[in-house]
Amino acid sequence: MTTHTNNHNQIGAPRLPLSRRARQTAGFTLIEVLTVAAIITVLVGVTIAGLTKGTENGRAAGVVGAISQIKGAVKQFADDHGGLVPITESAAATNIPTSGTTFSAASATVLSKAIILDTVLLTERGAERAIQLPAGPNPPPVNASAADVLWDSTLQKFKLTPDAAPTRDYALCNRLECQLSSATTPETALGTNFFLDGTNGIPSGRRVVCAVIPGCPASLALKISQKLDGVGFSTSETTLDNKGSVVYNTPANGVTDVYIYVADF
Repeated sequence: MTTHTNNHNQIGAPRLPLSRRARQTAGFTLIEVLTVAAIITVLVGVTIAGLTKGTENGRAAGVVGAISQIKGAVKQFADDHGGLVPITESAAATNIPTSGTTFSAASATVLSKAIILDTVLLTERGAERAIQLPAGPNPPPVNASAADVLWDSTLQKFKLTPDAAPTRDYALCNRLECQLSSATTPETALGTNFFLDGTNGIPSGRRVVCAVIPGCPASLALKISQKLDGVGFSTSETTLDNKGSVVYNTPANGVTDVYIYVADF
């Protein structure tokens, strides 16, 4: 008996048109690949933005916590030393308490860059460790290998051992400063004046202690301001903030120098 083969009755699925078979064996089309890539890009961007926001919130909270500790240390020092805190930055070198002929002969600018209040608090045990403000780039001081200025707790003066002109420079570092108050508007006062109530400045002749954060990202500066002062004084990361305990000038290239009020005496 002769067996006849009928192609229509062969076991298996019917043959697909060439175009459909090509698509199934070739994988994803270019449009599908680009669509998936676009979705992944969006998801990554959203994730990074969320992480950045979370990181900035954490840093702002860290700054708030540090300021609280600093206020306690500064108050303790002032209570133990007749209600005063030594001047660390001034346009007049004679305002800064210094010891040593050569060291004392340095200009006000040089002394102001080399002296920070952190040193006093550490020496007098007002702070158990170096002040940590988790914000801004906070690079090492210029000439970090040079001898650091010391605080003489007996003389209540700054000194350098051996006696010499200071070369270390903390101007770009996060730090604490004590300066005489001025009538300059807060955003340009460099920490010498604050409108704590939003209107009135600090009276003339007061010693103002503040924390300084150079080169702080504007978005972080805004978060710090809102955590310490509320949302009434600062609402935008592109404008200056000259009211309350946190002040800064108009950000440039997304960064600004932040000054945070600690105390005045």
